[in-house]
Amino acid sequence: MKIALGFLALFLLSGCKSKCDEGCLIVNGEKLPFGDAETLLLQCDNFRTSTLSFDAINLSFNEISKRTNNAPNAPLMSVHMDYVFISESPLVFDRKTKNNFLKHNEIRQACLQLRRDFYGDRYWVN
Repeated sequence: MKIALGFLALFLLSGCKSKCDEGCLIVNGEKLPFGDAETLLLQCDNFRTSTLSFDAINLSFNEISKRTNNAPNAPLMSVHMDYVFISESPLVFDRKTKNNFLKHNEIRQACLQLRRDFYGDRYWVN
């Protein structure tokens, strides 16, 4: 019986896709599946190219909510959500710094590094 269950488990696992079937990008030692890496790259690009990115860091969520009337598609809210997504990612920057100018620059640098890594082949694994 145990052997049959073992074969069944092996059969089921062999049919399951691995998170890294399409490749994983190593970001700060963490494997990000292709789709997650691509999403993070898009969030970074939105953040980097927005003129509101510093405001997204500098303002509280309550202030952003007031300014955007809680509209999720408002540019400031959208950039703020990109910032939140980036903050929860494995990108390397000082999240605890009180200096928002420094944090803004570090996030932009981390995003540029992600872009280089994403389009290179050095940090991709299967």
